[in-house]
Amino acid sequence: MRYNDWGLPEPIRAVDWTEIALPLPSPPLAALNDPFVARTIHEHPDLFEIVTPVNVDEFERALVSHPNPVFCESVVRSLRDGFWPFANIPDGYPLTYAAPQPEIEDEDQIRFLRDQRDIELSRNRYSHGFKTLLDGMVRMPNFAVPKDGGSAWRQVVNHSFGPHALNLMVDKEAMGKAPLDGMRTFG
Repeated sequence: MRYNDWGLPEPIRAVDWTEIALPLPSPPLAALNDPFVARTIHEHPDLFEIVTPVNVDEFERALVSHPNPVFCESVVRSLRDGFWPFANIPDGYPLTYAAPQPEIEDEDQIRFLRDQRDIELSRNRYSHGFKTLLDGMVRMPNFAVPKDGGSAWRQVVNHSFGPHALNLMVDKEAMGKAPLDGMRTFG
């Protein structure tokens, strides 16, 4: 479990962590000022909609007396403008990267992945498809694995695959000790 990596005897509850958490990061200026990425965002704003079930204005009002207002302001900003995952884009990373997709031959798995795609599209959490990655985009492997003893499928997007994996850009030190694993951290 992740909390064991930090030497803690038990996980910190998320509500307690918010009182000591540092603000969530904004995108670095290098990413914001990249002309290729800026052009992609400007020309395709429909691909970058922020969709959340959270009523951000109500959420912000509920946090007015929170003991860590700087952290709360960063969460509200991120809900409105998008989250940045404690990442730095290393020099030499390609402008676009399409990781190889695994060959999927199982018809049930293919049907499951298509159904998942359709669900995400209907909830505006996926954009409609396009053939070529645009500047600044990365495609990671997307597949399904059996769950529940093989009676169902679980979708996997492998952010750790390959030499240009998205997870390789995450600064684990900057991320700190954010409780990420499981519902136990919510008390």
